[in-house]
This record gives sequence, C-alpha cells and structure tokens, in this order.
Amino acid sequence: MALALLSLLPGTLVVRSPWTAVPALSLAFWALSAWWPPLAGRGRGRVLAAALLVFGLLALLRLLPKHEVPSPLGWRPPQAPPSPVRPGLAPPRATSGPSLLSVAVALALLAPLPLWHHAPGQRLAFQTTTARLLLWRDAIPATAEPLLPLAPVGAHAPVLATLAADVSHLSGLDPAPSLLLLVVAAAGLVLIGLFALHATWAPPRVAALGAVVGLAAAPWPGALSPWGEGEGLLALAFALPSVALLIGHASRSSAVAAGMLLAAAALVQPLLAAGMLLAVAVRLRRRGSAGRLVLAFALALALAAPGLWPLAQSLSPREVVALARAVRPGDLLALAVGLALAAFFPLALVRLAEPRSRASRLATAGLAVVGAALLVGRLHGWIASGQLPARTRDALARAAAGTNPLDALCAPEGARDWVPALAGREAGEPGPWIPPVYADEWAARTPRPCGARLEEFVSSR
Repeated sequence: MALALLSLLPGTLVVRSPWTAVPALSLAFWALSAWWPPLAGRGRGRVLAAALLVFGLLALLRLLPKHEVPSPLGWRPPQAPPSPVRPGLAPPRATSGPSLLSVAVALALLAPLPLWHHAPGQRLAFQTTTARLLLWRDAIPATAEPLLPLAPVGAHAPVLATLAADVSHLSGLDPAPSLLLLVVAAAGLVLIGLFALHATWAPPRVAALGAVVGLAAAPWPGALSPWGEGEGLLALAFALPSVALLIGHASRSSAVAAGMLLAAAALVQPLLAAGMLLAVAVRLRRRGSAGRLVLAFALALALAAPGLWPLAQSLSPREVVALARAVRPGDLLALAVGLALAAFFPLALVRLAEPRSRASRLATAGLAVVGAALLVGRLHGWIASGQLPARTRDALARAAAGTNPLDALCAPEGARDWVPALAGREAGEPGPWIPPVYADEWAARTPRPCGARLEEFVSSR
C-alpha cells in the first residue's frame, strides 16, 4: 500500500502525463525531494505523511463534478495556439488491452514476493544497510556510523535506499523487505517503460507483446551486474519513460517531465543515464529537436546536483581509474545484447501481433503467457539464489537482540555482508562489501575487534 501511494502521488496530478510515466514520475519526485530543501532534512517521515495528505486531497478535487459557467453574450474565447505535431504515435489508453497486458505482467512479478526475505547480493545488502540508517535517523545522515565507517552517505546510488526507507516510514516494514519490494516493482516499471518506448513507433499490441517477450529474451538481470542488478533496474525504470517522452512527444512539458526522470536515473546509475541521454541526442539531432533535449538535460542536471554532490565529494582519481578497469568488454557486450533484444524484438512480431485468424490469436496469447512466465521465473530465480539460509537469518535476529548496538559482529563470508543490513550491527573484519567509490574511505578506517561472533547465536536444533 505504501509503495502504491508513492507510485501514484503526485504523478496522477500531472494532467497531461501519459499513464505509463505516472509511477516513474511519482517515485522520481520522492527520490529527488530527499535531497532538496524544504523536504530534505530531519523529520522525513512527517514530511512524507503531510505531502501525501496534500497530494491526496488535490487528487480528490479532480474527481469532483465540474460545473461550467456559460460565457457572456457575444464573448468569443481567444484562439488557442496550435499544438506541436507529435513525432510519435499517440500513447495507448490505460484501459486498452495492450496496456492491461503490460500492467498484468508487471503485477504478476509481485506475486511470489512473500516467499523471500531480502534482496539478493552484496550490492543490495549495502543498499539495505543504507536504508536502515536513513530510517533510524529519519533523514540523510552525514556519516554511516555506527554501521559503517564511511562518509558521506549517498555517494553510491542513493535512490534505492531512499525510496526503501520511505516505504518503511509509511508501512512500518523492516528495510530489508521494503528494498526487495522496491527492486521487484522496478522490474515491473522497466516493462511498462519499455512498452511506452515501443508504443512511440509501433501499434500498441506490437509494443506490449514486444516488451514482454523482448524483456524475457534479454539476459537480465545478469547483464546489469557491472552496474548493479538492482541499481540498473531502477535506473532503467526512470530512463525508459524519459526516452519515450523525449522521442514520442513535442511539447516543452514532456521535456520537463523527461528531465525530472533523467535526474532520478542519474542518482541511481549516472553512467546508464548518460548513455540513454546520448542515444536520445543522436535520435533527436536528426529531427532538429535540440531545444527540448537541452531543456531536459539542464533540468536533470539542476535537480540531480544535490544528490550527486556526495559522489563528487567521495570520488577520487584513483577510484575513477578502478571503476573504469572494473568494467570488462564482455560485460558491455552482454548489456548491449540485452538492450538490443529488448529494443528491437517488436520488429519480429509485427505480423503476429495483428491477428487475423484464430491460430494467430492463439499464438499471440501463447507468446504473452510464455514471456510472462519467463520474466517471473528469471526475476524470482535470481532473488531465490541470493537468500540466506533460515539458520543464518535466525542467528542474525538473535545477535541483534543479544549484542550491544556498538559491538562489532564477526561472521563468515556470505553472511558478513548482511550483518549491518539485517542485524543492525557493524560487521567485524574484514568487513562487508563496500562500493568502489568508498575505497579510499574504507582503507583509512580503524579496524575494530569483534565484540561477538555470529556462530555463537546459531541454534543447535
């Protein structure tokens, strides 16, 4: 319920926004507002509740019946300026069959969530730790103490942790399931964003089927591993609808909305957002729409600047070189193949997605079902592969209750990354996984002796 509110408000108040952009615009607002005053600062939970109340009341006003007052006798309204010619196809209606298919598959991705306890992998363990800190402090703290000897907070993809903490503020959930919910929802938004992008040039039926099957065929989330699977998913969830707004619309308002989405994508994964912007620039340069692109870029830079400042503070030349060396050509090839499959798969479905016979309709329905099943299986197979054993989770829970909050808890490899994320305790040496942007800060830390060991809390049953 909390994530649904954050996804619908304030995006539903943007009257001219296509429905495919509403969830991403809403989440982008909350992600960016965490860094901009007066919404930034202490009391984030109270700010969220008050802002949602105001936005909810404004949304209710749109449902009230409208009464038109007749014009005075002889009065003629001024002639409205002509609307700019739309370069792409009109966005599909929310109630159309292809739109409902996209929404149904996105919601199906959420169905197996009760089976899991936390997001998978070292990177998302770090994001869970950051979300726990934000929840504790009810704001963005200056340092990651007492869980990690790092500063400043927010140098590494802060949007995931920020939104997960917001969900926990509103719902009372622990940050671990909140972050998992956000990652799975981001996968669904990637599907909807891809549908919106395809719908700028292909019929809605082709766009929806191509988005489902193309995403099922792409090697993800593994293809996103150099940039972080969770971070990459959320960055694409913001970037894809922004690209659709830039290449499928011609108004300045759409460029403003695209700039806001690009700003949020830059806070999640700057390189991925920059690559998307570069691809759009090549497309729009041929069409002479440089003005809208410049507007979107300038707004994105202005909105993202406060959130990117911790990265600028933390990043050193040595860390830049290390980050560049960490990306292998094979990783870039896997990402390129995945993006190509997702982007161009509708071309192979043009004839099939326009059913003229019962056989072609059955084939279309079968492709949609198989694609949806593959998407659900691939996403939740990845999540299942990163779950801690039940004994380890129980031991972490007992350690959280049986140790001092300032104790360092030593744990074996595999569980060590989850000590600060799930137990809320600093992990003993050699410590958890740390993002490369914090390499210098981590090297300068003062090692702390173990106050307890996780093995002491493992049940003998």
